[in-house]
Amino acid sequence: MKKTFGFITGNKPLEEEMMYAAKHKFDHIEIDLIKDDSKLESFDRKRIHELKKLSFNNHVSISLHLPYTMNLIRKNIISKNKLISLIKHTFDLAADLNATHITSHIGSFSKKIMWSSAREEHLKRAINSIHLIADIADSHNIKFALENLIPLPSHSAYHFIGDNINDFSAIFSETGSEFIGLCLDLGHANLNEGGIEYIKNLSDNIFCVHYHDNTGKKDQHLQVGDGNIPWRKIMTELKNVKFNGPYISECFNSEPNFTREKLLEII
Repeated sequence: MKKTFGFITGNKPLEEEMMYAAKHKFDHIEIDLIKDDSKLESFDRKRIHELKKLSFNNHVSISLHLPYTMNLIRKNIISKNKLISLIKHTFDLAADLNATHITSHIGSFSKKIMWSSAREEHLKRAINSIHLIADIADSHNIKFALENLIPLPSHSAYHFIGDNINDFSAIFSETGSEFIGLCLDLGHANLNEGGIEYIKNLSDNIFCVHYHDNTGKKDQHLQVGDGNIPWRKIMTELKNVKFNGPYISECFNSEPNFTREKLLEII
């Protein structure tokens, strides 16, 4: 089966990004909803219609990436209600655009506040939010992919939920929804257990892959091959579990068509 490739949108207008995808024969674009040109409020009926037409005519599928500031670890009921309302709005937009899925970070919690809960309590709150999202995803028939994040130093003021395989094993075990899965970020995984371990442990849950490189020390979003990620081994593992995409480029220092070519050369 043919592998599908895409890229996350940058600072150009979405319409230009779509035409770039068509010109270079990409299969997919992931719309970053934190960019000025693609905030939720920018999508009126006319724009949605035009984007759907571009998507259909050029055979380029669409997914959405929620803002990185989203935090599913909500304790305050008012904040949590606002969060769920925003996510519902995003699912409505995804349905209007015939999107394949929505990607999101799980969120962060403070470790510096003396009354901060234990990590397990934050994970439990995240799972409670994900249960609610699973119901919304089911009603829209659109998948929701949780992205693995980078581990932060122990002295950091905050830490992420979703920076290790055990968090995701607990999430997928507790939710048990076919609509909740993993956005495997290979760059982030290289800073912790490694992409191969994620694939071996969570292969049934992978909805999409973000690819970019780093030296194993920080989140650099380098061109494929400019870091130390073992690309051939990882792509072999993904082939073995029959994952064919979308592979979404997040190599911020290189044009998406060059990153795809580089990945295909290596594998």
